[in-house]
Amino acid sequence: MQDLVTILIADDETAIRYGLEEIVESGSEGLKVIATADNGVEALLFLEQFKPDIAIIDINMPKYDGLEVIKLAIQSGCRTRFFILSGYNDFSYAQTAIRYGVKNYFLKPINIPEFLKELNKQGQEVRAQRRQEESLSPKRLNALVQSSRIYFLNQLIQSRENVAKDITNKLTELQLTLDDNRPCLVVIFSFFGMDQQALPPISEIVNDEIRKFINCAPMEYWVYNDTQVLCVFHQNDPKDPLWRGQLSAYIKYLKEKYTLTVLAGIGRVISALEQIAASYSSALEALSYHIYDTGADIYDTDIISSEKPTFSKENIDYKPIIYAVTHGNEQGIREYCHAFFQSLLFIKMPPPNFFIGMCMYLIMNVQKQITLLYPDKKMEFEFHYEELDALGSTSAIQNWMIGFFIRYGEMMNDTPEQDNSIIKASKEYILNNLHKNIKAKDVSAHVNLSETYFSIYFKDKTGINFRDYLLSMRMNQAKKLLREKDVTISEVAWLTGYQDYRSFSRAFKNETGMSPSEYAK
Repeated sequence: MQDLVTILIADDETAIRYGLEEIVESGSEGLKVIATADNGVEALLFLEQFKPDIAIIDINMPKYDGLEVIKLAIQSGCRTRFFILSGYNDFSYAQTAIRYGVKNYFLKPINIPEFLKELNKQGQEVRAQRRQEESLSPKRLNALVQSSRIYFLNQLIQSRENVAKDITNKLTELQLTLDDNRPCLVVIFSFFGMDQQALPPISEIVNDEIRKFINCAPMEYWVYNDTQVLCVFHQNDPKDPLWRGQLSAYIKYLKEKYTLTVLAGIGRVISALEQIAASYSSALEALSYHIYDTGADIYDTDIISSEKPTFSKENIDYKPIIYAVTHGNEQGIREYCHAFFQSLLFIKMPPPNFFIGMCMYLIMNVQKQITLLYPDKKMEFEFHYEELDALGSTSAIQNWMIGFFIRYGEMMNDTPEQDNSIIKASKEYILNNLHKNIKAKDVSAHVNLSETYFSIYFKDKTGINFRDYLLSMRMNQAKKLLREKDVTISEVAWLTGYQDYRSFSRAFKNETGMSPSEYAK
């Protein structure tokens, strides 16, 4: 384990992720891929969670691009060595990568022998540095074992074929308290409200206390992403009252201690671990019914509807909503959305993927038809199922859709920024909350827009993207505070939303060319 060099691969193309993983593990010794990510947010989460020795990151990824991931990781004190992948031979990318200390920059399709040569070289340097600093401590050894466990369990959940062939050996090697051929099921604990400033990371919230509350069945648990914790239980009766009672007690404990909304989804029982992906999928489906606000904390597969919806996309009449949007008729928008949602809910609790899918279908087709009618005002926005699902209830989705169509009408009328209530409210919120670690999703929630839509809307109206505007506001506030002399630099960092002095100092120097102390003088 001391010679094991851990690797993270981040690329939004599935084939490339799998291909790189095979290249790394078959073409080098002592290098182990412990995680793969398909977007920038997930890559950042895994960098923090697994602390890999080397990360191979694609530049062009959704949510955060590769260079943003590296910049944010370095600012947080990450010691990982980075390789960049790119499909574009752009010198500016290479310049930025060099400035961030990236070890190498590879163009796609990569030269495999050259790539492996550099990767093995970096692996040797990691080992040499590790031996120079200290022998492997029990703490680091435990962290490596835990990372390997999580990676193995993630592969099971994702139904990776190469894992299913070797389950028994892996269970023994990683000392997991699971059996290969015993009935089991997946429970998803889903956390809502994790963006609160005062909350610790989810890995700290869900510590080993979970075993104190739920101890009547063998289990393994791990943090799957920034809002989900997964548990595999050897449990063949999802209705077992003792087990369900322990689940409820644990959820109640988390809610009271952290002021969070915590829900659980129970998957169907499967006969062997190699089928665990099916239990995870059914747990996700059961949990999705939380949008109907039943008041329950636990959802199992009994809630899944077998009744076929009577409403379909062929029933949608677009003319009233298109007229209301293009003429800025807010009342017409509200009436149309209310009638649309009544049609969707004609049967009680239709499948949530149908409900949200129909909402997305309406949005996309309204945009498409308006674009054809007004080609000079082409405005199309990308939305994802997860965005609407995250709103938490059908009433919240309805309110969001009403707000979306109202703002869409305002954008078509090209309301000037100085008269725009959304931009005014956004800037006021930013100014009043500079001392918090606010993000685009916080401001978008404040003005009742989705994060993606808000980001596009903000840049369209102000000419500057949200992140740059926020940084500019923080730096201007920092300069003002530093000139006052009676505030320490650590206090300035806190008052401008930075968690520690080092992150603030780096950001300030990048923006102004001098350190905070130099500026203060």
